[in-house]
Amino acid sequence: MLYDSKSIFEDQIVAVENSSKKKGLNSIDLAMFTDGLRDEREQGITIDVAYRYFTTPKRKFIIADTPGHLQYTRNMVTGASTANVAIVLIDARKGVLEQTKRHSYIASLLQISHIIVCINKMDLVNYNEIVFNRIVKEYEEIASKMMIKDIHYIPISALCGDNVVERSRNMNWYQDSPLLHTLETIQIISDTNKIDARFPVQTVIRAKNNDFRGYAGRIADGISTKIIIYDHNADRTDYPISILNDLDAKKYIDGSAFHLYGGNINDLTKVHTAHPDKNLYFTEQWVGLNEKFEDNLKWHTRELIIGATRNWCKTVLEWNLAADSNLEPHTNGGCTECLGALTIDGNTVTKNVAYYIIAHA
Repeated sequence: MLYDSKSIFEDQIVAVENSSKKKGLNSIDLAMFTDGLRDEREQGITIDVAYRYFTTPKRKFIIADTPGHLQYTRNMVTGASTANVAIVLIDARKGVLEQTKRHSYIASLLQISHIIVCINKMDLVNYNEIVFNRIVKEYEEIASKMMIKDIHYIPISALCGDNVVERSRNMNWYQDSPLLHTLETIQIISDTNKIDARFPVQTVIRAKNNDFRGYAGRIADGISTKIIIYDHNADRTDYPISILNDLDAKKYIDGSAFHLYGGNINDLTKVHTAHPDKNLYFTEQWVGLNEKFEDNLKWHTRELIIGATRNWCKTVLEWNLAADSNLEPHTNGGCTECLGALTIDGNTVTKNVAYYIIAHA
């Protein structure tokens, strides 16, 4: 396909033609364009994954040429793990083999939504439609056991160029699109599942002297949680704005949180003005044990219940809901002076100022 679509540089073609002649071949060995390792060229097999890039007027492509042999299956998984479409090659002379089934099941397991089954070397079976239909029927039997939404069957001769880029004149009985046109028109936009979690394991961590096994990798999809940044006072609205100005960071951020132990509540509007698509939250303000009830009620109602919500905050949180008469429990290093909205002492419940502040909301 790279050759027929003229996606290979002239000097590369010359180099491969010369290498083919040295091997005693009468025609160019197209496999050499992707077989880059010396062992691959000497043995005539694919061992590692080879990536090749090419572009047509309709779409950009990355080809991951993966091995078919059993001992290199893990390399096939590596190449297929990021694929939108899998092309399964079947030799028309041999039909569906064990590796055909193995690679198809792996593609299904990796949730590749589209498989193109290319029945290759049709020139060696005289472009026989009966052979093609028989292989299609064989493959449909195994495909019925897999979770593949979309399967295309194309009879091709990669060596002769039949149905690769241009429609074959040798197979007029085949009326569908050739391979390249099929690749250009497959709809992949809605394939990606960003809801279910995916965690590609890159390595297994083994600890010495015990049976621990840890899995390391990067979570690819399925994270609905986003980051709320800053969570500090209103006197530094410049900080969350500077983080949100970073477009790479912004896509992971839900918004910014604030307290009001410093600064002016009206300054929160600066963040909304700079990034109106992000949320603001008021996440903390505590009431002290020995502070005046009336003063706290007025200040919290004015600055938080009214002020924070007027300045785009979706929530207003007081410090803690309840504590006992000793202002406990709290974590080590936690607030030892914070009065809960309720004080619970045995069967006695006392409503404190934060209770009435919340009631004003």
